Amino acid sequence: MTTSNKSQDIKISIQEKNEGTFSSILTKFDNSKPPHNGKEISSIIFSPDLSYLVTFSSEDSSIVGWPVKEDEFGELTYDTECKSENIMQILQVSNHKHVLIEVLEPTIFQKTSYKIIELNPIGNNIYFVKGNPRIDKGTFVAGTNDLFMIYGIEAMAHLYSNSTGEWKIKEIFGFELSKGNYSDLKLGYFMTPEKLFLANGGCNVLSQWDLATMTFEKQYLLDVKLDNLHPSTAIDIRLQNNPIEIEQKIIINDSKTLMAIYGFSTLNVEHQIAIYSTQSCIRIASAVMDYGAYSVLRFNFLKTDEFDEDLLIRESGIFFVEPSYHLVDYNNRNAEVNIEQLFVHQPDNSSVEVILGNGRIVCCSQGKIIHYGIDKKHLEKSQEKLKLHSCSRASRVHFLKIVNDLLKKIQSRKYSFTQKTFALSRINVRWKVLHYSGTGSTHIIAYKGKKMIDEYKFFEPRTGYVYDCRPTNNGDLIMITKRGIKIFTFHTKDEKIQMCYFWVNDDWNNLWKETRHLTSDIFLNENDDDPFFGEKAVKELSEMKTLPPLDIERVLDEYETCCVSDHERRFIFKELLANYLSDVVILAELGESVLKLAIKKNKGNVVDLVYDSVMDNIRKDSGAYMGLLSIITSSLSQLQEHYPEVVKSYMSHTSLILDHDCVEITESKMPPFFGFARDQQILRDGVFNNIYSKFQTLSHVMSPLLLFKKKTHEIQNYGKPAVTLVVPLPKFASYNTNYKFLQDFIRPESNGFIEQEYYDLYKRWSGEALLHFKWHTFGKYYYYANWAVFTTFLIIFAFTSTLSEDNLPENNRKSLFIVAILFGSFQLSIEIRRIIWRPGYYFKDLWNLLDLCACCFPIATSIYWIQFGKPPEWLIASSNLLLDFEFLLYLRIFESYGRYSAIILGVAYRVFSFLVILFIILISFAHAFYIVLKPQKSFSLDTPSNNDLNDPNNPWSLTDVFYNYEENADGTLSQNVKPTYMKQPDGNTNMFALPHTALLAMYKLLSGDTSPLETWAYGDTPFVAILAVSFSFITVVYLMNLFIGLLSNVIEDYNDRVSYLVQKAKILGEIELFHLFPQQRRWRTWFPDWIYYEVPVDYVRKKVRNIDANEDDSEFPPVVRLKLRNLIDLQKPTDEKDLSNQIKVIQNFLEKQFKEFKQ
Repeated sequence: MTTSNKSQDIKISIQEKNEGTFSSILTKFDNSKPPHNGKEISSIIFSPDLSYLVTFSSEDSSIVGWPVKEDEFGELTYDTECKSENIMQILQVSNHKHVLIEVLEPTIFQKTSYKIIELNPIGNNIYFVKGNPRIDKGTFVAGTNDLFMIYGIEAMAHLYSNSTGEWKIKEIFGFELSKGNYSDLKLGYFMTPEKLFLANGGCNVLSQWDLATMTFEKQYLLDVKLDNLHPSTAIDIRLQNNPIEIEQKIIINDSKTLMAIYGFSTLNVEHQIAIYSTQSCIRIASAVMDYGAYSVLRFNFLKTDEFDEDLLIRESGIFFVEPSYHLVDYNNRNAEVNIEQLFVHQPDNSSVEVILGNGRIVCCSQGKIIHYGIDKKHLEKSQEKLKLHSCSRASRVHFLKIVNDLLKKIQSRKYSFTQKTFALSRINVRWKVLHYSGTGSTHIIAYKGKKMIDEYKFFEPRTGYVYDCRPTNNGDLIMITKRGIKIFTFHTKDEKIQMCYFWVNDDWNNLWKETRHLTSDIFLNENDDDPFFGEKAVKELSEMKTLPPLDIERVLDEYETCCVSDHERRFIFKELLANYLSDVVILAELGESVLKLAIKKNKGNVVDLVYDSVMDNIRKDSGAYMGLLSIITSSLSQLQEHYPEVVKSYMSHTSLILDHDCVEITESKMPPFFGFARDQQILRDGVFNNIYSKFQTLSHVMSPLLLFKKKTHEIQNYGKPAVTLVVPLPKFASYNTNYKFLQDFIRPESNGFIEQEYYDLYKRWSGEALLHFKWHTFGKYYYYANWAVFTTFLIIFAFTSTLSEDNLPENNRKSLFIVAILFGSFQLSIEIRRIIWRPGYYFKDLWNLLDLCACCFPIATSIYWIQFGKPPEWLIASSNLLLDFEFLLYLRIFESYGRYSAIILGVAYRVFSFLVILFIILISFAHAFYIVLKPQKSFSLDTPSNNDLNDPNNPWSLTDVFYNYEENADGTLSQNVKPTYMKQPDGNTNMFALPHTALLAMYKLLSGDTSPLETWAYGDTPFVAILAVSFSFITVVYLMNLFIGLLSNVIEDYNDRVSYLVQKAKILGEIELFHLFPQQRRWRTWFPDWIYYEVPVDYVRKKVRNIDANEDDSEFPPVVRLKLRNLIDLQKPTDEKDLSNQIKVIQNFLEKQFKEFKQ
């Protein structure tokens, strides 16, 4: 975290310019002459809302402002101008006409700096911004028009506001970078008026932040091979004053669904472009284009109503070569066509243009700015040349238009559908749709020439089933049926017709369910009254802007529905969902919602379908494999509850996932299985963050001193060849960025890490890495601090409650008790929050009850002592005993002690039901003995009565009696009739006299102490003897030996490292929820989406060998991707199954080639 003091060191400020550097600014506006004095315009930039543009002429060294209205085309009129000889370039313009420019300082060092010009026809105000334009960048924030400046070297940023009429610092931000295992921690960044994209030097994780709220939103994984796209590359080159030039740009389309990153470097002369889905954050397409070292590339998304956005690329001409345009279908990057004649209205001699994503273009010609709309017909004609196939996904706007046209036509039509034929040149296929009203059957046939390729006839038999149909521009077929709206596509690769879309509303669906099912034996007249089911859907669809997405919930409801034709059964909705999820982009976007709905509806087969789709992409070495893992982890806690076998399989299958950045073996920089992150955290300047910053600095200084002694095995593993693996649990341990402080403080929001205990996770390296990361990042600091607070509480209370008045005066004692109450209240407040969070969960844990009692008893004792004097001794003793036990509990964080703690608690849970059975048996025998051996009448232990001696079970008749003996004349002894002395009985004389002491007597008998029955002679009381023998055999001989054997087995189950790690995970979860503030749980450096760890290559090779030899102890062998095998140089052995599959593929290929040759 960078504090405000540090900001003063680099002298960042904004002030109104009054003298010196910028003296040649025009203060009054004069539009009587051509803009830029008729000189050529060099560049154009737009405001975020596209309502204002600014042009710059390097020949004239001037800038001009132009208002733009969306619906007004033609030549624009400028409204302000500013001129100076030292303007280098224009960078940004706000919605309020503030322009950020780069100017050349009039010094011998030829340095450049930033300035802001407030364009105004009356006079331009100039403001000075200190910063290095080579490294430091800024943008005007959309919506607020604040200026956000970021400083790469200092890892900090300023937000400036002009709300009061002058520029002032509104907020200061610091950037904290995850150290990870990198020495290069340069901060790289892209900026748009709405978003900030950050990345560390050395890693390819790009984080997206919202500039208005400064909150984290999502992450993208950059392709390690496309190094020109990494934002830190440009900064590194500029810092070293490298002659290599690099140009980078990032754009987002109008619908905010796609993001494109462009990078060009003169080092490799490559134009690199990558397109990402902003919904799933996976890379859809990437390309490397070689247009020459001096060719400048511009690009933008362009769309029409017929098709979704494609990428329009403009290659600037060099020498005498004219500029050319290329329209690229990003779903099929090989489909590229030169469309340099696209803009038919563009003047031939235009030099600079800006293509707006909403179908408009602004260009300059002879110093004039011309605004016009793109000729959509010409664009559509160019798109026809691309021969877009089904995967190019025609626009849902276009689909909705066709659907609405068909619905209107159906409403006004008086005849029934019979058949239609459509020829589709784009996919070279002819559709033919047939409906037989007599049998209610419907057929779709695909032809190539005169040859029938495929026939689809799996429709529900209904008379008048098809209302109408029509093809789309991308070759799909839209059908309006009684069942709903269906779209079919023809897969040219498989040459199969498949349903790819289905939608129906509730009314339509209810009317369908009431229709009569037809078979081949039932015929109806074509002229029978057959109403249109979609009347209410017409209005619903007319209010929509695009065709609604696939109704996943409806598909799951109909998932087991089948259609039968020619004795063949097809589950059409199963096929629909399977086809949908076979597209990796759709899987990434919809997989999460499908899985959550499947769990909610108890559709285990759909859960398996989603899981298998994800695993198939991982096995295929799909480039999007890391982006798909979040589909499973987003529902991991629900899967653990309902489908634990899926979680077990997932944890095992993904335990060897290689980091997408790992392209070579490196020397390890940390111990094995120590997790690290690659994220950045933006911290607002404030008291809390400044204290944290100082603490971090102190911890970094003290760490080498505190950790002077490392474990031998850790030291030995530094510098070993290692590979970097990833914990396959994205977003598993992070928190939602939208929260309310007070609500989240009292009842904190949890995450997947908190929700469940994943034993299978902690059997893997990844689980250990996850815990190591949390422990060394924040866990150990808070745990030791809390332990120190508790130890202080224990010492104060024990010292105060134990010393006598001679050693500790009463006034001092009360003062110490007050201090103890304060420390105890802190501990108690944490326990209260834990109870409020989840009461049922809290009281199920034995250790939680000990925590609560260890807080409450000492506090109650202290309060009682202060108010009423010394409390009962049992209360003081209990309080100290609980505190001592609680102190012992803190040792469980260490593995040598934690294993025994896990055994104690785990065994207690496992044998609890056995102990309940044993307790009931004890109560039963205690009840029986109580009935037999209880006194007949009430008695007093102080004074006996005459009746007491007549009762054989009365304590007075059971107590010891002493007699006097007299010597007779014959030398014998005779006993007196009455006893001389009688021992006064107590509560232990007859423990069966009272119910509660009878139960205690049974426990003594269970432990082998027979003293409770020694006062009775078994010969005089045979039933007592029978009870004693029965109890001894059932409990002491049988149940106790059974209990010992059970304990031995259970201890063996819990005597492993996994139980300890699960216990450690629970401790770390409690620290997260109840010791951290809500904003700390949103720190990306503490709670990243991805956690990585290093593993020595020898460990990985040994693991992979065991997997190949089927000697791995996992029930589900981990997936070993080809990239990992190549990296560790360990190829997969070929088995008979693989050979047979390869032979089958070759055989099918040859058969197909032979058939084509015959034709």
